[in-house]
Amino acid sequence: MAKRSRAERLAAMSPEEREAFALANEGIRLGAEGHKAASLLQWQAAAEIADLHLRHRSIRYWIHGGRAEALFANGRFRECVEAALIARDFCLSIRQPAASLWIAKSLLALGAARQAAPYLQEVHGLVGEQFYAAIDVDHHPQVRALLAI
Repeated sequence: MAKRSRAERLAAMSPEEREAFALANEGIRLGAEGHKAASLLQWQAAAEIADLHLRHRSIRYWIHGGRAEALFANGRFRECVEAALIARDFCLSIRQPAASLWIAKSLLALGAARQAAPYLQEVHGLVGEQFYAAIDVDHHPQVRALLAI
């Protein structure tokens, strides 16, 4: 089966899915340009659409994963955990560590290192030692100790 073009994939989306996808992509663009607050607004709007109209579609989980990253970038760690938890099971089912990483990083930022341990173990199990590059260097000794438990 031939791979579908971007235009074909967009045409196959429902209007709600296209709108959520466009908002999420705008969130990506704004985040890449350093506009963290504006990026988060786009991700929040995309998540609202996904929650209302795309409940069991994989795009919903992708959006909440992106939303988690934007929440983290804005220092909203508790909300980041909530968003990443929505995406986590889906991410793990495709062996993608991002949701677990955002949960772990947020819990570390909140000073809840012990709570972060199972999520750190998930990420470490998927990507090995390279995950340390995504963890604040100040947390490395604590993370190493948690992974040794």
